[in-house]
Amino acid sequence: MQPARLVVAVVLVALGPLVVACTKSGEGWALAAQDLQSSGASFDPGAILDPASMQDEAALDAGAIEQFLQQTPYGGPSFLAAYSSNGVPASDAVAAAARRYSLDPIVFLVRAEMDQGLVASTAYPSPASRVEYAFGCGCTAPGSCDPTYAGFDVQVDCLGAALRDALDAVAATGETAGGWGPNLASVTLDGVDVTPRDDSTAALYQYTPLVAVGKAGGNWLFWNLWQQF
Repeated sequence: MQPARLVVAVVLVALGPLVVACTKSGEGWALAAQDLQSSGASFDPGAILDPASMQDEAALDAGAIEQFLQQTPYGGPSFLAAYSSNGVPASDAVAAAARRYSLDPIVFLVRAEMDQGLVASTAYPSPASRVEYAFGCGCTAPGSCDPTYAGFDVQVDCLGAALRDALDAVAATGETAGGWGPNLASVTLDGVDVTPRDDSTAALYQYTPLVAVGKAGGNWLFWNLWQQF
């Protein structure tokens, strides 16, 4: 991991709630209607995503990711299918981060939709920060971001680093920096008692300590989009 990426990853782990506040929907745009429609499956806040699925880095290669972006669950192509940042196509950026941090590529696609509605967007969205600072890396507040971290490729790498750091922390100590761990009872920022069943669920709550059933911004939405994607 490059030193700059490490600094951002540490900031993300330490200031997860701040990052969520910077990237959640609501600043002049809205999620696609189907994003908030329940998949019909039974939701368990303690089991958002199983470890095998979260860490299946080979689930999709760059070609399959590109195919997904060309024909999304929203009935057409995402602008990400033709988008590049710093000379890196979005599909290549996701594939590279998936390999580097041993994460399923769909994790990145779900977060891109969950945080900024990027998968459903057919054209480059406004404001540009929704893409260039998609996951809030390098940002201390909305509109206050370090240009060093601009670009979807950089943001995807930063997201991967933060999730991998959380997973590695659970493996080493049994819990994340924020105290999320398998079989450890915790309370989310929206006041829900949650006991993660596994390291992957703990890592997701470390990054976004919200449940928010039926709403934008929490792990219910991650779970619901995963079912759809």
